[in-house]
Amino acid sequence: MTIVWRQAVCDGFGLFIALAGGSTSGKTYTALRLARGIAGPGGRIAVLDTEGGRTTHYAPEFHFFEHRMQEPFAPPRFAEAAKSAEENGFACLVIDNFSL
Repeated sequence: MTIVWRQAVCDGFGLFIALAGGSTSGKTYTALRLARGIAGPGGRIAVLDTEGGRTTHYAPEFHFFEHRMQEPFAPPRFAEAAKSAEENGFACLVIDNFSL
């Protein structure tokens, strides 16, 4: 067997990360920390909030743009939001939370 090592390069695919935990376990805070790390210090973060604006408590620390989604929480609407975030040049999208 011949093993060939090549320099790894990012080929343009996105990351999808899911966080699970109980209420007040730190999911939103952790998601925003991950988003800031992925986006970098100047990268723009979008937050899709299905929790009535609760994520805005973290706005002073993480500096993000938000959209408050109202019911119905249906997969095509989440896809529409993801497409909009990409088209508007956001480096990262946090969905809090993926309610159905």
